[in-house]
Amino acid sequence: MSPKKSATESGIGAVASGEEAILRSRVAELEAELQRLRKAVTGVDAALPAREALLSEAEKVAHLGSWFMNPQTNEVKWSEELYRILGYDPAKDSPTAEKFFQAIHPDDLQRSLKNGETLSNTGQLNPIDLRIVWKDGTIREVRSEGTVIRDEDGKPFRVVGTVLDVTETRKAEREAKRIARFLKEAQSVAHVGSWVWETATGNLDWSNELRQIFGLSPDAVIDAKSFISMIHPEDRSKVPQNLEELLEKGFGGPVELRIIRPDGTLRHTLVQSKRMEDDIGGVQRFLGTVWDITERKQLEEQLRQSQKMEVVGRVAGGVAHDFNNLLTVISGNADLILEDHDDDRLRRIRDAADVGAALTRQLLAFSRQAVVKPAALDLNVAIRDIVRIVDRLIGEDISIKLELASDPAVILADGAQVQQILLNLAVNARDAMGNGGELTFSTRQAPGNPLNVGSEPARWVELKVRDTGKGMDSVTRERAFEPFFTTKEPGKGTGLGLSTIADIVTQMKGTIAIASEPNRGTLVTIRFPHSAIKVAAPPPVELKSRKGRESILLVEDNAELRELVRLFLTSAGYKVQAVGRPGEAESMWKTEKDTIDLLITDMVMPEKNGKDLAKALLAMKPGLKTLFISGYSPSRNGFGEWGFLQKPFTRNELLDSVRALCDGKTPSPPHP
Repeated sequence: MSPKKSATESGIGAVASGEEAILRSRVAELEAELQRLRKAVTGVDAALPAREALLSEAEKVAHLGSWFMNPQTNEVKWSEELYRILGYDPAKDSPTAEKFFQAIHPDDLQRSLKNGETLSNTGQLNPIDLRIVWKDGTIREVRSEGTVIRDEDGKPFRVVGTVLDVTETRKAEREAKRIARFLKEAQSVAHVGSWVWETATGNLDWSNELRQIFGLSPDAVIDAKSFISMIHPEDRSKVPQNLEELLEKGFGGPVELRIIRPDGTLRHTLVQSKRMEDDIGGVQRFLGTVWDITERKQLEEQLRQSQKMEVVGRVAGGVAHDFNNLLTVISGNADLILEDHDDDRLRRIRDAADVGAALTRQLLAFSRQAVVKPAALDLNVAIRDIVRIVDRLIGEDISIKLELASDPAVILADGAQVQQILLNLAVNARDAMGNGGELTFSTRQAPGNPLNVGSEPARWVELKVRDTGKGMDSVTRERAFEPFFTTKEPGKGTGLGLSTIADIVTQMKGTIAIASEPNRGTLVTIRFPHSAIKVAAPPPVELKSRKGRESILLVEDNAELRELVRLFLTSAGYKVQAVGRPGEAESMWKTEKDTIDLLITDMVMPEKNGKDLAKALLAMKPGLKTLFISGYSPSRNGFGEWGFLQKPFTRNELLDSVRALCDGKTPSPPHP
C-alpha cells in the first residue's frame, strides 16, 4: 500500500496525475515480472529454448537483467538484457563477477562488495541500489538483488539474481520530489495553502502552509467540522454555497472567508476549489487553494486611507482659506473691542477663534501642506503656554496638574506642531471627562541608546498626558490612531486628532503609545529625541511704532475681512484704497499707481489670483512693495515667506508686516 500523501504531494498528483499513474503502474509491472522471472529461472523447464526466448523478450520489456552462477564450477551467465544494463557487448565480453564489479560506480563499490559477503554468509542478497558506469561515461541506476537456491541436501545448487534498470524511474521520482519541494516553497512565498479531499476515503489533507495560515500545528487533526468552526460566523453561510457550486460546475470560488485562528487573530483568505475526475468520469478527489490575503486587505485599506487623505488635502486648502477668513474677522473684531473694553465673554470668543485656527492647522498638517520649521524649544515652556489657553476651554470642573521636569526638556520641533499636539490631547481629555476630572501633564528625561547606535537617540524627552475619563476598550485603543476613526457623536469629532499627532511624532522620529482601560482613564506617552541645542533667547521687545502715512492698495474679495483690514490700517494712519476684485485694482492702478506705496492682496480671488495680479501691477511699477495674505499655507503660493501673512492674523501682526515692508525690511513671520 502506498504511504499517505501530503496535500502538496496530492496537489502535484492532481497536476501531473497521468505521469504519476504511469510510473506507479510501471513499478507494479516490474515487481510482478520479477516474481515471474524468478520462478522461470528456477523451474525445471528453464533451459528449454522456448522458455529462454520468452524470458529474454520479457527482460527487454521490463528492463530487467538476470544472472546465475554455479557454485561448484563458478560458471557465470548473464542475460542479454543484463549485458545492456551493464554496458557490455555479449560478443566481446565474457560474464564474470569481476566485470560486474568493474561496472559499478567507485563510490558504490564497497557497499556492493559488502552485500556480496552477506550473500555468502546468509544465502540472501539484500536489495541494493547501485550506479553503473558505462565505458562511454553514461551512468545508469539499478536495483540489484539475488538469492541462493539449494538442493534437497541443503547444498548450494545455483545462485541467481536480477538487476533492474531504474534510471528513468528514479529520475521521475527526483523530479516529483523537486516539484513537490518547489510547490511547497512557492506556497510559502505566496502564502497559498492547498488541500485535497479524497471522496473514496473521506480523507481531508492539508499542506503545511495551509496549516500555518490557520495557525495550526503540523500534527493537528483536520476535518470538515473543525474547518467550519474556524471560519468567521458571518462568513460560514458562504461555505455550503461554494460547495454546491463546486459539485454542480466542477469549480468553486473564488470566495473570501475570514479565518479566526486558535489564538484569536483574524486572517482574510481567498478560497478556490476544483473537482478532479478519473478517465471514465468518476470523481476521485476535490482539491483547492487558500490564499492568505490579509496583507493585501491591509494595503487596500491603506490605499483607501491615502485616497481619503488626498481628498482631505484638496479640500483642506479651500476650507483653510474660507475658514481663516472668518477667523480673522472674528478674532480681529474681538481684539478691537478688547482694546477699549475688557470683557470675559469677548476673551472666550477670542480663545475659540484660536482653537479654530489650530483646527485649520491640523487639517493642513494632516494633508502635509503645513510648513515645518524645527527649532530648539523647551517642552516645559510650551506646556505652560498651552495651559493658559486650555484652562479657559476645558471648564471649571476639570483641574489641570503639571508635573514638569526641573531641567529644561529641550527638543527639536516646530512650535506650531507641538502646540497642536498639546491642544489636541487636552481637547480629547476634556471630551473624555464629561463629568469632570483631572488632567495631568508631566515631563522627564528618559535614557535611550547611550552609544547613539541606529535610530534610537542617546536620550529621550518623555511627555505624559493623563486623564481620569471614561477610557477605551481594547478594540477602540487599537484603532485610536486610524485616520477618521472617532467614537464621538456625529459633529463632535473629526477622527483626525490622534492620527495627526501620531504622524507629527513619527516625522520627529519619536514614539507614541496609549494605555487605557474602560472607566480607568487614558495615558498618552510620547517620546521626543532630546536635543543638545540651546534654546534661543526670545528677541528683545522693541518699542517700535506701528503707525505710518503710506498709501496702500488693498485687494480682498471677502467684504467683511476687507473692511476689517482697512480699519486696522486706517486706525494706524495709513491711507487705504480697498477693492474687492482684481479687475477693479487694475483699472484703478492705471491712474493711481504713482501714489500707491504698498500692495496688499489676497492670494485666491475670482478673475485672477493674487500672484498674477501682483505680476501685472509690478510690470507697470517695478519695485512695488507687496504683501500677500492668504488662508493657504505659504508653501502653496510660490513666494515662500517673503511678504506673506497667513490668516488668521491679528491687528499687530498685520501692522508689523506692513511697517517692515515700508521700511525696506523683510517681514518676519508671526509666531504661531
